[in-house]
Amino acid sequence: MRRNQSFERQQFAETRLPKKEQNAARSGSVVEDTSSTSSDKRQRLIREYFDNVFSEDELEEFEHLLV
Repeated sequence: MRRNQSFERQQFAETRLPKKEQNAARSGSVVEDTSSTSSDKRQRLIREYFDNVFSEDELEEFEHLLV
């Protein structure tokens, strides 16, 4: 499922780029690198927020659901 999400993000990112950059994004991994970086940042922010809200057991269950 994670791979599918990455593909969907790449497609979305490509639709926001000019044509010349869309072609470059398809041939390279620039968009994927950006997606994984923003995904890591998002996950880190989610963890930081929920660390104070949930107990350890609840947090583990929530992280499992994120995957």
